[in-house]
Amino acid sequence: MGYEFVDGAHQPQNWEWYHTTPASSINSTAEDMAGWMIAHLQNGRYRNVRTMSEQASRDMHQTHATGHPKVPGLTYGFEEERYGNLRLLIHGGNMAGFSSLVVLIPERNAGFFVVNHHENSNLRNDLKWVLLERFYGPAPNAEVPKPSSDFNARAHLFVGRYGWNTYCHTCSGQEPWVVLTVGSEPDGAMTLNGRRWVEIEPFLFVRDDGASTVAFRTDELGRVTHLFSGGFWVFERLAP
Repeated sequence: MGYEFVDGAHQPQNWEWYHTTPASSINSTAEDMAGWMIAHLQNGRYRNVRTMSEQASRDMHQTHATGHPKVPGLTYGFEEERYGNLRLLIHGGNMAGFSSLVVLIPERNAGFFVVNHHENSNLRNDLKWVLLERFYGPAPNAEVPKPSSDFNARAHLFVGRYGWNTYCHTCSGQEPWVVLTVGSEPDGAMTLNGRRWVEIEPFLFVRDDGASTVAFRTDELGRVTHLFSGGFWVFERLAP
């Protein structure tokens, strides 16, 4: 039974099932999720049973879509993330009364599963970072160079609004759920989400603390059309 905190009390929620194959709709126990994760970590084998071929399992874990080679992308069924030099495969889920997250670290043969009440809870992400730091130490951040004044001559290519592309593009009145605003500063830094970013190679930027990267894509005319921040976070350039 899932619960949401409504009007000062925990209210039981009706059971939900999303038929959005192949990306969702695992309804399971924590124990069975552990077995499912072990099968992934062992390339399709759980105990003495093979659940899928090793080739299929390895293919599931390969990068199949990314906005930039140096920005984490998507596999079959998982998002990629980086924690220092570690590559993570993750997939989160939300439904009425529950929030959950699977994290796999294939190169360490490890992973963890978090599930808790409240659909909009952020506990899973807070726990993810705490567990990663506890077992693998603080993630080393990338080196951040000084901004180049040359960027100012190109800043107009990037400055503007970008909308998360997961919305109905043909529905009247529909707008992106998330909109980012990109700006520039006189010293050659880009601004995004209230932070400063520095271009480290054409169309690739690192945040001022070295902990995150974003990339941009251009069309055949050299116009910036998309911003990529990793996983399924793809933002389209919006009209001024």
